[in-house]
Amino acid sequence: MNLKKAVVLGLLMILVAGLLPSVVSAEYDGCPMWYLDNDPDGSPGWADNIMYQSPDGEPVNEEDLSVEVGSGEWVIWRADQPALVDIAFVCGEDVTWDGKATLVKGDIELTDLTKNMVAQLGYIDGTGFTDVGNVTLSDGTEQGFGVVYHIDVGDGFVVPEDNYLALKVINNNVGAINVRTGSGHSWLRAPSAVPQYPIPEIATIALVAAGLIGLGGYLGIRRRKASV
Repeated sequence: MNLKKAVVLGLLMILVAGLLPSVVSAEYDGCPMWYLDNDPDGSPGWADNIMYQSPDGEPVNEEDLSVEVGSGEWVIWRADQPALVDIAFVCGEDVTWDGKATLVKGDIELTDLTKNMVAQLGYIDGTGFTDVGNVTLSDGTEQGFGVVYHIDVGDGFVVPEDNYLALKVINNNVGAINVRTGSGHSWLRAPSAVPQYPIPEIATIALVAAGLIGLGGYLGIRRRKASV
């Protein structure tokens, strides 16, 4: 392959790389979704439970699981990957994120469980949780064995680079309560107008690198021609 062809190919790679993130992280029904799951390796930690962003709107894990939230305690679910840049989830006034929590505690009615349960949306940096909006689950709507709730985040919020989008569930009831996870039991859904949570893949980075090499070759050719 001669240099001119390499340059053209490099420029095409840059163009394709620019389009890839919108394809890889395409929205489904206009609303990005994260499904609550468990700690994948079982290690103890204050924020080891994961919520996976679905590539197609379907649950990532079909297994029925649960996470116990002790009385007076809380559990955090974090996105499976961090933000690679500052991500502004801003799309106008009075923005709400939707969620569903499926709760289990013996034969106790769902309405009695939700009145002392709080869901907080925010982000974590590895040491602390920043709350950007919260709601008491009893303000939600019962759906099957779960409750669908809405968290008002005002004008929106920013997840800083290297931080994780996160959901915190607080149990103020007497006695532990289990949050069912996996199989789509519990989830978090962003508004349709927010940007995707951008996690570039290795293929995208490789294309950009190759494209920059091609662009460098193109600039080299121009310089040589100008000096002739």
